[in-house]
Amino acid sequence: MNVLLTLEGREVVVERAKRVSDLLTQLSITEGTVLVIREGRLLTDDERLSRNDEIGFRSVLSGG
Repeated sequence: MNVLLTLEGREVVVERAKRVSDLLTQLSITEGTVLVIREGRLLTDDERLSRNDEIGFRSVLSGG
């Protein structure tokens, strides 16, 4: 499975990511530090990915 994603202005191809959590692990991204978006919709960590998905990330910012 290949997933095309946009991350920090670049595109990467990831193989065999079945779920969002798998994708984050492969990219060494800590869950909860980014919003994962597909076709304008936010995804949860347990959602399945498809072969030709285009996935985007947005950094999560917090302040106090």
